[in-house]
Amino acid sequence: QLYPEISQFSRMPRQSAPRLRKKQHGGGFPSFANNNDQLFQLLLVLGGVVVFTGLGLLYEFSKSHHKEHAMLQDQNSLRAHPPIEEDTLHKHDNKSNALSCSEEEFIAIVQGMGMEYGMCGMNRKPWYNRCPITQITGCPNSEWIDNHYQTTSRSKRKFIAINVGCNKGYDAINFLRIGTSDASVTRTAWRDAMPESASEAVCAQDQETLDYQVPSHVNNNPAVVYCIEPVPSTYKALQEAAERTGYYPNFKVLQYAVSEHHEMTQVLFPNFEAGDEKQEISSCNHKSKEKQDELKCVAVKSSSLDSIMEHEHFFEEHDDDDLVDLMLIDVEGWDIRVIQGGTKILERTKYVEFEYNWKGEWMKLSKAKMNPLHEAITILEELHFTCYWPGQGELWRISSGCWNANVYDGIPFWSNVACVNTKHAPELSEQMEEVYKKTISNTTTRWMPPDHSDPDESKNAKPKTTKQAKRA
Repeated sequence: QLYPEISQFSRMPRQSAPRLRKKQHGGGFPSFANNNDQLFQLLLVLGGVVVFTGLGLLYEFSKSHHKEHAMLQDQNSLRAHPPIEEDTLHKHDNKSNALSCSEEEFIAIVQGMGMEYGMCGMNRKPWYNRCPITQITGCPNSEWIDNHYQTTSRSKRKFIAINVGCNKGYDAINFLRIGTSDASVTRTAWRDAMPESASEAVCAQDQETLDYQVPSHVNNNPAVVYCIEPVPSTYKALQEAAERTGYYPNFKVLQYAVSEHHEMTQVLFPNFEAGDEKQEISSCNHKSKEKQDELKCVAVKSSSLDSIMEHEHFFEEHDDDDLVDLMLIDVEGWDIRVIQGGTKILERTKYVEFEYNWKGEWMKLSKAKMNPLHEAITILEELHFTCYWPGQGELWRISSGCWNANVYDGIPFWSNVACVNTKHAPELSEQMEEVYKKTISNTTTRWMPPDHSDPDESKNAKPKTTKQAKRA
């Protein structure tokens, strides 16, 4: 501000600064008619050269420094988030749960899930699914559920399951097979009853090899599964398949778009072919009449999960001590809203899985710096749940002090979260905690990027302390 001419030159590349030309005389040597004046002019010229050379070098250094800093941010998006303070590491502990997260556990989770490589975040385009947590948890195999029901004796009380965003129904059918212990309930029979457009699932849930293995000593048990689906064409296909297979009335298909609002309203919802998984509750919002016609938008009843279950007489048909055994939420980015509007039913639920991704409200709330995943985990912790990242028979804890703000408070990535109610399902909780302990103690579960044989040999050396892990 004091020297605008110099300030202007300092923002230019060194080679583009104006050259100071010497006054020529005769054979090119300066005239020394007045030695004192010439000496003074020469000193001015030399001083100017020094000043402008220094400013040019300073500019080049500053440009190089910023470029290097930008490259580091691109290589590790985790550094874009402020580091967690040491005293906040355990501040999200569930007060009703005695579990905690040691420094060793925290580092093991960071390494095991590849968080040290910084491959998650918006600059990595989460829709490309390159985030290590996506690759680990995108299509989990929840074998701890199978093991629990195969090894735990059950009374004759009714088994209850809820699938919000039922889509093609394969997960809900497996819930029915678990609940009834009826080996005649199969994915194959269900696939044959569904239209061709809904015959294949993204995570291969239609494969009979994934069927729950019914114990030979278990007799058929009473069970009911609520399959909630908003898309009209898919709802119709599910309802017809339930009747065709004879799974109805144990398999109840309900048509609702689930939100956080408790009043019963109507929303416009796209009506593509049965089994379409690309649309969500806001797809028809703020669209022109032509666009709504193109999406085939139709009116669908909408309310919160609690209000829907009350409207369907759930609380009348089931006693207060009848617990929901299994719940699955997969609503294309609106899972946080289902959780917010379903605390009454979640309060009596043993186990819930939900999808976390870069769509819908997950992305909208994340961009607004509202940390929706933290909100969901906090709600569930207050209801006595402990949550994990689920993989192929592996678990990495999120709750009880293992929250990693550097990663989870950023842009969402496609993944799934599995939560168990420590109050209502203590045996299942213990089994899942054992899986978690085994997972973090097994160094072979450590995720590594395809182009590195060993992270210790790369520039991303593994963190040795909690502070280094948090910086990663």
